[in-house]
Amino acid sequence: GRPKGVVLSHGNLSSMVSGMIKNWEWTSRDAILHVLPLHHLHGIVNVLLTPLTCGATCVMEPKFDARRVWHLLTSPIIPHLDRSINVS
Repeated sequence: GRPKGVVLSHGNLSSMVSGMIKNWEWTSRDAILHVLPLHHLHGIVNVLLTPLTCGATCVMEPKFDARRVWHLLTSPIIPHLDRSINVS
């Protein structure tokens, strides 16, 4: 069949990013570790566009590797990284 997808405008993305910054209280002092695929909305909006829009740090990993992620989460390599886990 035909591929399924949702077309999002720049306005849609901007609105989602603004909401994330406001509701999650993102600031330029925040940092996030990005291991999600960029073809998924969560990876694009929550973990890439939101921190970059507010000037936060976004550390990109090329793929998910549990040992590497654990190393990054348990070491001071990434400044200002909140070691809590957000579940949404």
